[in-house]
Amino acid sequence: IFPNAGPSMDVDITIDANHVWVSTNDGPLNVIDANTNTISEHITTPPGIAGGALLAATGSIWLIAENNGTLLRLRST
Repeated sequence: IFPNAGPSMDVDITIDANHVWVSTNDGPLNVIDANTNTISEHITTPPGIAGGALLAATGSIWLIAENNGTLLRLRST
């Protein structure tokens, strides 16, 4: 799914009922459909927000930006 993946790629993942959410330090947030094992969506974060820790909770996807500590509520699941 990620052709450039390797041991030095900084990623964080979380899951909900139907998706795997993958945050990388060099690109958009990727949403993987758990049923088809394909990327179903790329979500671009606001300028200045890069990578970080993901959490699926309270019906939303949350991202703590690695570069500046900003907490974002990305969407309801």
